[in-house]
Amino acid sequence: GKQHFESRRNLGRTITGATSPSNQQDRSHNLTTNEHTMIAFFTKAKIVGTNYNPQKYHSENAPRGTAEYVVSRSALMEFERCQHRWKAGFEMEGTDATEWGSAFDCLLLTPDRFGTGYAVCPATYPDQKTGEEKPWTFAATFCKEWRTEHEGKETLKSDLFVEIMAAQRSALDDPIISEVLKGSANQVYITAEYFDSTTGLTIPVKSLLDIVPAAGGPWGRSLWDLKSARDAAPGKWPRVIYDRAYDVQAAMSLDIYAAAMPGEDRVDFRHAIIENVKPFEPGKRLVGEEFITRGRMLYQQALARYAACLKSGEWAGYDRGGDTFQGCTISSPESWMVTP
Repeated sequence: GKQHFESRRNLGRTITGATSPSNQQDRSHNLTTNEHTMIAFFTKAKIVGTNYNPQKYHSENAPRGTAEYVVSRSALMEFERCQHRWKAGFEMEGTDATEWGSAFDCLLLTPDRFGTGYAVCPATYPDQKTGEEKPWTFAATFCKEWRTEHEGKETLKSDLFVEIMAAQRSALDDPIISEVLKGSANQVYITAEYFDSTTGLTIPVKSLLDIVPAAGGPWGRSLWDLKSARDAAPGKWPRVIYDRAYDVQAAMSLDIYAAAMPGEDRVDFRHAIIENVKPFEPGKRLVGEEFITRGRMLYQQALARYAACLKSGEWAGYDRGGDTFQGCTISSPESWMVTP
Protein backbone atom coordinates (compact mmCIF):
# COMPACT_ATOMS: atom_id res chain seq x y z
CA GLY A 1 0.00 0.00 0.00
CA LYS A 2 1.00 3.64 -0.33
CA GLN A 3 1.79 3.86 3.38
CA HIS A 4 4.41 1.13 3.19
CA PHE A 5 7.97 2.35 2.89
CA GLU A 6 10.71 0.49 1.05
CA SER A 7 14.04 0.40 2.82
CA ARG A 8 16.88 2.39 1.29
CA ARG A 9 18.50 -0.94 0.52
CA ASN A 10 15.77 -1.60 -2.05
CA LEU A 11 15.36 1.86 -3.55
CA GLY A 12 15.98 1.96 -7.27
CA ARG A 13 15.77 -1.84 -7.59
CA THR A 14 13.05 -4.19 -8.73
CA ILE A 15 11.63 -6.04 -5.75
CA THR A 16 10.50 -9.57 -6.47
CA GLY A 17 8.34 -11.74 -4.28
CA ALA A 18 6.03 -10.74 -1.45
CA THR A 19 7.39 -8.37 1.16
CA SER A 20 5.49 -7.88 4.40
CA PRO A 21 5.23 -4.42 5.97
CA SER A 22 6.90 -5.70 9.13
CA ASN A 23 9.89 -7.00 7.19
CA GLN A 24 10.17 -3.68 5.39
CA GLN A 25 10.21 -1.83 8.70
CA ASP A 26 12.86 -4.16 10.16
CA ARG A 27 15.17 -3.78 7.17
CA SER A 28 14.68 0.00 7.12
CA HIS A 29 15.50 0.23 10.82
CA ASN A 30 18.69 -1.80 10.49
CA LEU A 31 19.84 0.13 7.45
CA THR A 32 19.19 3.59 8.85
CA THR A 33 20.90 2.68 12.12
CA ASN A 34 24.05 1.92 10.12
CA GLU A 35 23.67 5.10 8.11
CA HIS A 36 23.26 7.21 11.24
CA THR A 37 26.70 5.98 12.28
CA MET A 38 28.11 6.98 8.89
CA ILE A 39 26.70 10.52 9.00
CA ALA A 40 27.75 11.31 12.57
CA PHE A 41 29.88 14.28 11.40
CA PHE A 42 26.82 16.54 11.69
CA THR A 43 26.64 17.72 15.28
CA LYS A 44 24.59 20.24 17.28
CA ALA A 45 21.73 19.74 14.84
CA LYS A 46 18.41 21.30 15.78
CA ILE A 47 15.09 22.49 14.44
CA VAL A 48 15.10 26.29 14.52
CA GLY A 49 11.47 26.76 13.55
CA THR A 50 8.51 25.73 11.43
CA ASN A 51 6.43 27.75 8.96
CA TYR A 52 9.68 29.63 8.45
CA ASN A 53 9.77 32.46 5.95
CA PRO A 54 11.88 31.34 2.94
CA GLN A 55 13.03 34.92 2.31
CA LYS A 56 14.36 35.13 5.84
CA TYR A 57 15.96 31.71 5.45
CA HIS A 58 17.78 32.75 2.28
CA SER A 59 19.03 36.01 3.79
CA GLU A 60 22.73 35.88 4.62
CA ASN A 61 23.73 36.16 8.26
CA ALA A 62 27.43 36.86 7.70
CA PRO A 63 29.80 37.80 4.86
CA ARG A 64 30.64 35.02 2.44
CA GLY A 65 34.04 33.51 3.02
CA THR A 66 33.88 33.86 6.80
CA ALA A 67 33.63 31.07 9.36
CA GLU A 68 30.30 32.46 10.61
CA TYR A 69 28.52 32.12 7.25
CA VAL A 70 25.84 29.39 7.44
CA VAL A 71 26.05 27.24 4.31
CA SER A 72 22.95 25.99 2.48
CA ARG A 73 22.80 23.43 -0.28
CA SER A 74 22.18 26.09 -2.93
CA ALA A 75 25.14 28.17 -1.70
CA LEU A 76 27.33 25.08 -1.68
CA MET A 77 26.43 24.25 -5.29
CA GLU A 78 27.14 27.81 -6.47
CA PHE A 79 30.46 27.63 -4.63
CA GLU A 80 31.21 24.43 -6.54
CA ARG A 81 30.35 26.08 -9.86
CA CYS A 82 32.87 28.87 -9.30
CA GLN A 83 34.38 29.57 -5.90
CA HIS A 84 35.51 33.13 -6.63
CA ARG A 85 32.24 34.17 -8.29
CA TRP A 86 30.20 32.87 -5.36
CA LYS A 87 32.37 34.60 -2.76
CA ALA A 88 32.16 37.85 -4.76
CA GLY A 89 28.39 37.84 -4.28
CA PHE A 90 26.87 36.08 -7.28
CA GLU A 91 23.09 35.65 -7.05
CA MET A 92 20.93 33.75 -9.51
CA GLU A 93 18.37 36.11 -11.01
CA GLY A 94 14.72 35.28 -10.46
CA THR A 95 12.51 34.20 -13.34
CA ASP A 96 8.77 34.01 -13.96
CA ALA A 97 8.98 30.31 -13.07
CA THR A 98 10.68 30.99 -9.73
CA GLU A 99 8.13 33.72 -8.94
CA TRP A 100 5.33 31.26 -9.71
CA GLY A 101 6.93 28.55 -7.62
CA SER A 102 7.56 30.76 -4.59
CA ALA A 103 3.97 32.04 -4.54
CA PHE A 104 2.60 28.52 -5.01
CA ASP A 105 4.76 27.15 -2.19
CA CYS A 106 3.51 29.87 0.14
CA LEU A 107 -0.15 29.34 -0.74
CA LEU A 108 0.00 25.56 -0.34
CA LEU A 109 2.40 25.17 2.58
CA THR A 110 1.87 28.33 4.66
CA PRO A 111 -1.48 29.81 3.53
CA ASP A 112 -1.81 31.91 6.69
CA ARG A 113 1.27 33.87 5.63
CA PHE A 114 0.16 34.42 2.04
CA GLY A 115 -1.86 37.54 2.79
CA THR A 116 0.99 39.20 4.65
CA GLY A 117 3.56 38.37 1.99
CA TYR A 118 1.65 38.89 -1.24
CA ALA A 119 -0.72 41.45 -2.74
CA VAL A 120 -2.87 40.39 -5.71
CA CYS A 121 -3.37 43.06 -8.34
CA PRO A 122 -6.89 43.72 -9.60
CA ALA A 123 -7.55 42.61 -13.16
CA THR A 124 -8.44 46.15 -14.28
CA TYR A 125 -8.09 49.78 -13.20
CA PRO A 126 -10.31 52.86 -13.91
CA ASP A 127 -8.92 55.25 -16.47
CA GLN A 128 -8.56 58.66 -14.78
CA LYS A 129 -9.91 60.57 -17.78
CA THR A 130 -12.73 58.37 -19.05
CA GLY A 131 -13.48 56.11 -16.07
CA GLU A 132 -13.28 53.18 -18.44
CA GLU A 133 -11.95 49.91 -17.02
CA LYS A 134 -8.65 48.97 -18.61
CA PRO A 135 -6.30 46.00 -18.20
CA TRP A 136 -4.00 46.41 -15.20
CA THR A 137 -0.58 47.89 -15.96
CA PHE A 138 2.02 49.47 -13.70
CA ALA A 139 2.59 52.09 -16.37
CA ALA A 140 -0.65 53.73 -15.18
CA THR A 141 -0.57 56.21 -12.29
CA PHE A 142 -3.49 54.48 -10.51
CA CYS A 143 -1.62 51.16 -10.55
CA LYS A 144 1.62 52.75 -9.38
CA GLU A 145 -0.19 54.28 -6.42
CA TRP A 146 -1.75 50.90 -5.61
CA ARG A 147 1.71 49.31 -5.58
CA THR A 148 2.99 52.03 -3.25
CA GLU A 149 0.10 51.30 -0.86
CA HIS A 150 1.17 47.64 -0.80
CA GLU A 151 4.88 48.32 -0.44
CA GLY A 152 6.69 45.51 1.33
CA LYS A 153 4.62 42.79 -0.30
CA GLU A 154 5.28 40.77 -3.42
CA THR A 155 2.75 41.73 -6.10
CA LEU A 156 1.01 39.10 -8.21
CA LYS A 157 -1.03 39.72 -11.31
CA SER A 158 -4.59 38.48 -11.02
CA ASP A 159 -4.28 35.90 -13.79
CA LEU A 160 -1.17 34.46 -12.12
CA PHE A 161 -3.03 34.21 -8.82
CA VAL A 162 -5.86 32.33 -10.56
CA GLU A 163 -3.29 29.86 -11.89
CA ILE A 164 -1.71 29.37 -8.48
CA MET A 165 -5.09 28.73 -6.85
CA ALA A 166 -5.88 26.14 -9.53
CA ALA A 167 -2.51 24.49 -8.88
CA GLN A 168 -3.26 24.44 -5.16
CA ARG A 169 -6.56 22.67 -5.83
CA SER A 170 -4.78 20.16 -8.04
CA ALA A 171 -2.29 19.37 -5.27
CA LEU A 172 -4.97 19.01 -2.61
CA ASP A 173 -7.11 16.84 -4.91
CA ASP A 174 -4.26 14.35 -5.24
CA PRO A 175 -4.89 11.64 -2.62
CA ILE A 176 -1.23 11.05 -1.80
CA ILE A 177 -0.14 14.70 -1.62
CA SER A 178 -3.17 15.64 0.47
CA GLU A 179 -2.46 12.77 2.87
CA VAL A 180 1.20 13.77 3.14
CA LEU A 181 0.18 17.32 4.05
CA LYS A 182 -2.33 16.19 6.68
CA GLY A 183 -0.79 17.11 10.01
CA SER A 184 2.62 17.83 8.48
CA ALA A 185 5.10 20.44 9.63
CA ASN A 186 5.98 22.72 6.71
CA GLN A 187 8.92 25.01 5.95
CA VAL A 188 10.98 23.44 8.72
CA TYR A 189 14.28 25.26 9.27
CA ILE A 190 17.10 23.04 10.56
CA THR A 191 20.74 23.80 11.31
CA ALA A 192 23.83 21.79 12.26
CA GLU A 193 27.60 21.92 12.35
CA TYR A 194 29.96 20.00 10.07
CA PHE A 195 33.48 19.22 11.26
CA ASP A 196 36.20 18.95 8.62
CA SER A 197 38.99 16.76 9.97
CA THR A 198 41.57 17.93 7.41
CA THR A 199 41.41 21.62 8.28
CA GLY A 200 40.05 21.30 11.80
CA LEU A 201 37.30 23.79 10.94
CA THR A 202 33.67 23.60 12.00
CA ILE A 203 31.22 24.81 9.36
CA PRO A 204 27.63 25.82 10.18
CA VAL A 205 25.10 24.41 7.70
CA LYS A 206 21.36 24.72 7.21
CA SER A 207 18.41 23.34 5.29
CA LEU A 208 14.76 24.29 4.80
CA LEU A 209 12.45 21.28 4.56
CA ASP A 210 9.22 21.92 2.68
CA ILE A 211 7.22 19.07 4.19
CA VAL A 212 7.91 16.90 7.24
CA PRO A 213 4.97 14.48 7.46
CA ALA A 214 3.58 13.64 10.89
CA ALA A 215 5.93 11.14 12.51
CA GLY A 216 3.16 8.77 13.52
CA GLY A 217 1.29 8.97 10.21
CA PRO A 218 1.45 6.79 7.10
CA TRP A 219 4.19 8.96 5.57
CA GLY A 220 6.11 9.52 8.78
CA ARG A 221 9.31 7.88 7.58
CA SER A 222 9.94 10.28 4.72
CA LEU A 223 10.78 13.91 3.99
CA TRP A 224 9.17 15.70 1.04
CA ASP A 225 10.07 18.68 -1.11
CA LEU A 226 7.52 20.61 -3.16
CA LYS A 227 8.57 21.22 -6.75
CA SER A 228 6.93 23.14 -9.58
CA ALA A 229 8.01 22.23 -13.09
CA ARG A 230 7.10 22.65 -16.71
CA ASP A 231 7.16 18.89 -17.23
CA ALA A 232 6.73 16.33 -14.43
CA ALA A 233 6.98 13.27 -16.70
CA PRO A 234 8.68 10.39 -14.85
CA GLY A 235 11.17 9.72 -17.66
CA LYS A 236 12.52 13.27 -17.51
CA TRP A 237 12.73 13.68 -13.76
CA PRO A 238 16.09 11.90 -13.21
CA ARG A 239 17.71 14.48 -15.51
CA VAL A 240 16.07 17.27 -13.50
CA ILE A 241 17.45 15.78 -10.26
CA TYR A 242 20.90 15.55 -11.82
CA ASP A 243 20.96 19.01 -13.43
CA ARG A 244 19.63 20.87 -10.39
CA ALA A 245 21.52 18.93 -7.71
CA TYR A 246 18.31 17.75 -6.09
CA ASP A 247 20.21 14.63 -5.05
CA VAL A 248 22.51 16.82 -2.96
CA GLN A 249 19.48 18.50 -1.44
CA ALA A 250 17.92 15.12 -0.60
CA ALA A 251 21.04 13.64 1.01
CA MET A 252 21.96 16.76 2.95
CA SER A 253 18.41 17.27 4.23
CA LEU A 254 18.05 13.64 5.31
CA ASP A 255 21.39 13.65 7.10
CA ILE A 256 20.93 16.94 8.97
CA TYR A 257 17.39 15.96 9.97
CA ALA A 258 18.61 12.55 11.19
CA ALA A 259 21.15 14.31 13.38
CA ALA A 260 18.52 16.74 14.69
CA MET A 261 15.84 14.12 15.31
CA PRO A 262 17.60 10.81 16.00
CA GLY A 263 14.46 9.31 17.51
CA GLU A 264 12.68 9.42 14.15
CA ASP A 265 13.41 6.99 11.33
CA ARG A 266 13.17 9.05 8.14
CA VAL A 267 14.45 6.68 5.46
CA ASP A 268 13.73 8.40 2.15
CA PHE A 269 13.25 11.70 0.35
CA ARG A 270 10.37 12.37 -2.04
CA HIS A 271 9.17 15.07 -4.40
CA ALA A 272 5.62 16.36 -4.71
CA ILE A 273 5.56 17.96 -8.16
CA ILE A 274 2.95 20.27 -9.66
CA GLU A 275 3.29 21.35 -13.27
CA ASN A 276 3.11 25.12 -13.65
CA VAL A 277 1.00 24.93 -16.80
CA LYS A 278 -2.65 23.92 -17.13
CA PRO A 279 -4.08 21.56 -15.98
CA PHE A 280 -1.36 21.64 -13.27
CA GLU A 281 -0.86 17.89 -13.27
CA PRO A 282 0.65 16.47 -10.07
CA GLY A 283 3.44 13.92 -9.84
CA LYS A 284 5.18 12.05 -7.04
CA ARG A 285 8.78 10.83 -7.09
CA LEU A 286 10.93 8.83 -4.73
CA VAL A 287 14.59 9.86 -4.96
CA GLY A 288 16.40 6.57 -5.56
CA GLU A 289 19.20 5.15 -3.43
CA GLU A 290 21.86 5.72 -6.10
CA PHE A 291 20.94 9.42 -6.18
CA ILE A 292 21.08 9.64 -2.37
CA THR A 293 24.53 8.02 -2.35
CA ARG A 294 25.73 10.35 -5.10
CA GLY A 295 24.29 13.42 -3.36
CA ARG A 296 25.96 12.50 -0.08
CA MET A 297 29.31 12.06 -1.80
CA LEU A 298 28.96 15.42 -3.59
CA TYR A 299 28.06 17.48 -0.54
CA GLN A 300 30.86 15.91 1.51
CA GLN A 301 33.38 16.70 -1.23
CA ALA A 302 32.01 20.23 -1.58
CA LEU A 303 32.17 20.88 2.17
CA ALA A 304 35.77 19.63 2.23
CA ARG A 305 36.72 22.03 -0.58
CA TYR A 306 34.81 24.84 1.12
CA ALA A 307 36.71 24.22 4.36
CA ALA A 308 40.01 24.27 2.44
CA CYS A 309 39.10 27.67 0.95
CA LEU A 310 38.20 29.05 4.37
CA LYS A 311 41.50 27.81 5.74
CA SER A 312 43.68 29.10 2.90
CA GLY A 313 41.76 32.24 1.99
CA GLU A 314 42.12 31.28 -1.67
CA TRP A 315 39.00 31.12 -3.85
CA ALA A 316 39.59 29.83 -7.36
CA GLY A 317 37.97 31.25 -10.49
CA TYR A 318 36.82 29.27 -13.50
CA ASP A 319 40.29 28.55 -14.86
CA ARG A 320 41.64 26.78 -11.82
CA GLY A 321 43.44 23.84 -13.42
CA GLY A 322 42.61 20.84 -15.50
CA ASP A 323 42.98 21.17 -19.27
CA THR A 324 44.66 24.58 -19.38
CA PHE A 325 47.43 26.22 -21.39
CA GLN A 326 49.17 29.43 -20.30
CA GLY A 327 46.39 30.16 -17.84
CA CYS A 328 43.57 29.58 -20.34
CA THR A 329 41.17 26.65 -20.28
CA ILE A 330 41.31 24.82 -23.60
CA SER A 331 37.93 24.62 -25.33
CA SER A 332 37.70 21.37 -27.27
CA PRO A 333 34.67 19.82 -28.95
CA GLU A 334 32.73 17.13 -27.17
CA SER A 335 32.72 13.77 -28.90
CA TRP A 336 29.22 14.18 -30.34
CA MET A 337 30.26 17.46 -31.99
CA VAL A 338 32.82 15.76 -34.24
CA THR A 339 31.00 12.47 -34.83
CA PRO A 340 29.65 12.28 -38.40
